[in-house]
Formats: sequence, structure tokens, C-alpha cells
Amino acid sequence: MKRQIHKPTPNHGQTALEYLVTYGWAVVIILIVFGVAYYQGVFDLAKYVPGTCTLERELGCLDYKITNNYVELSIVNRLGEDIAVSGITIPGCNGTASGMMARGERNAFRVMGCTLDLTRRYRDQFIITYIGKSGITHKEQGTLDGTIHTSTAVAKTLLFQQNSAS
Repeated sequence: MKRQIHKPTPNHGQTALEYLVTYGWAVVIILIVFGVAYYQGVFDLAKYVPGTCTLERELGCLDYKITNNYVELSIVNRLGEDIAVSGITIPGCNGTASGMMARGERNAFRVMGCTLDLTRRYRDQFIITYIGKSGITHKEQGTLDGTIHTSTAVAKTLLFQQNSAS
């Protein structure tokens, strides 16, 4: 009679545990790297999306610049008549801008007195108030979405003195 040799059964539990421990460290390290990258702003997709400047109706926003001190808008008049822009109100700015715009003209308006946070993306609505030929005041709402840049603009005051050597 042949004697059977008893082979030990493989320990599947130990094999599974060794597998989890070996690859578990790799997963933990990957999670830590992604966590640090997330808190450093690497995954902030808003930084990579282009901004927009839009207006509702007759006026058009061609271009813009958002800084921590001012916001500059390039506006086109598509109304078919000359208008007087009496104010541009932008949230986060205590200044306003005004001026005349002929039919089809493009003007740049700079709204000063802004205190915008450089660490965030600017997303808000603004209002342009204008008066047409009829003398009626109109308001057009627009949306501004973009990255805030650092500005080095400094407000200066000029003093003039009358020349006494006449």
C-alpha cells in the first residue's frame, strides 16, 4: 500500500494580507501626494478655464482686465445712437466710470477703488447705466468671470500753482 504524503494546504489568508500590505502602502502614498497637490491648488480647474465678460443686450463687452485695485472693461456701443454712460457699478469696487460713446464706438472704462482678493477667481454681475437720445436712463446687466491679477497702479494727486512770473 502506498503511503500518501500529506501536503500542507496553502495559507490563502496570509497571502492576501501580504498583498494588501504591500500595495496598501503604495495607495497611501499616492493619496498623500494627491492630497498635498489639491491643497497647493494644482487641481483648481478654474485657473485653467478662460474668463468671460458678457452683456445682456445692445452693449457688448469685448475685453476686460481684473486687478486687485481696478477693473477695466472694453465696451462697444451697438445701440445705433450715441449714448452717455453715467456709471458702471462693479461689486467689490467703490468707484465708478462714465463717458460718452458714439454709435459703434469702442471705449475702455476703468473702475477704480477695488479691493478684490487675489487668491480667488472673480465671478459677479455688474451694471452699466446709460442715457440715450430720448433722455431715459437705462441699465444693462453684465457678467464678469476671470482671474484677478496684481496691480501696481497707484493713485496720484497733482497740485497746480499759478505762475506769478507774468
